[in-house]
Amino acid sequence: MGSGKLIKQAIAKYGVNNFKKEILFIYDNFKNVDIKEKEIVTEEFVAQENTYNLQVGGFGIGHVTNKSKQKISKSRLGIKFSLEHKAKLSMAAKKRKASSATKRKMSEAGKGRTVSKKIRDKISQANKGRIFTDEHKAKISQANKGKLKGPMSNETKAKLSKAHKGRIFTDEHKAKISATKRANNHTSIS
Repeated sequence: MGSGKLIKQAIAKYGVNNFKKEILFIYDNFKNVDIKEKEIVTEEFVAQENTYNLQVGGFGIGHVTNKSKQKISKSRLGIKFSLEHKAKLSMAAKKRKASSATKRKMSEAGKGRTVSKKIRDKISQANKGRIFTDEHKAKISQANKGKLKGPMSNETKAKLSKAHKGRIFTDEHKAKISATKRANNHTSIS
């Protein structure tokens, strides 16, 4: 009947009896089949709404057109994964290791990208009340050791000042800050 994703999904949804297969041409070699497919399954053909073809024909491979990408996207809308399936996807993703070249590309792609206030607030809410184990704190500390912590620019100082204005600290929190400052001021250098 067909081997593409959309046709398989449609057959699963509507049943194979609701589809008709017609053989238009018969060839004795694969090369001629590819040539004819390239002739028939053009970008205009793929763009039609009444076809399950996602890419142009010929040589068994083609490039996916924007229209095809939209068709794929539309066919995937509303699909819900079970918790078990989500867990399997998560485990598979954790096993994948990006190469150093891929990591560099991802780093470059993310540079200069700003996160909206709405997203920052969501992240903040998700992390509120989060309790770290001593082991986790030690790992964070270790990861931050040796990182450049030079003097702040006036712009950074102004941003921090603005962000902290109006904050209300509990007495317990004030006591912790005070104790930390006292400990840092009275450490001896040997």
